Amino acid sequence: MNRTVSEMVTPRAEDSLNELLRAKGDVPRYQEAMTALGQELGRHISSQLSQTSSVCLVFTVEDADFLARGLLESISEVVDADNIHVVCFWNKREQLGGVSVAPIIRRYIEPFDKVDAVIVLKSIISSSCVVRTNLTEILSKAEPERVFVAAPVMFAGSTEMLEREFSADVASKFEYVYFARDEERDPSTNIVNPGIGGNVYELLGFENQEVKNRYTPHLINERQLRL
Repeated sequence: MNRTVSEMVTPRAEDSLNELLRAKGDVPRYQEAMTALGQELGRHISSQLSQTSSVCLVFTVEDADFLARGLLESISEVVDADNIHVVCFWNKREQLGGVSVAPIIRRYIEPFDKVDAVIVLKSIISSSCVVRTNLTEILSKAEPERVFVAAPVMFAGSTEMLEREFSADVASKFEYVYFARDEERDPSTNIVNPGIGGNVYELLGFENQEVKNRYTPHLINERQLRL
């Protein structure tokens, strides 16, 4: 296993990374491990925020109820609830002319004027196309001082790929928060090995991309009720 563990990793985060691999086929167990990883990512980011920080948390639909919920729980212990704004994107990943793209087909955006920090969250950053798309969208609406790019696992070279898609001024704001970096892909599926154990849609209980893009997360329903 060609994996480098980040200096940010905690014992709980490392155990949860291993739990993702052990939990394949056990959806509730896998979801629980993802929630724990979100909490640990959130704790690291929270150490750099304050009660008055205004934060925009950006995530994809499949990550909403577990990874994003965990991160939200942790930053809510530090940042005032009124200063946290949630954005959820439904991306459709596809290949066009041999290039990976991830257009946004649906969006949930809580209103905000100005934010100090944007947190873009993903279960794994591999080709960076989803993160690139979502960052481009949110940075067209916000001009934060800091941009946290967070994921339990990142593939080697993904940060450089991401930064090439933005101006030097924007890319200089990126701060990466992750627990492991992997350097291998399965040659038959192109999935990062060991990564997060395989196809995140299936591991979280979604049959396929079409099913997850028809799903409305419980977290979003809860947020809409409180607004």
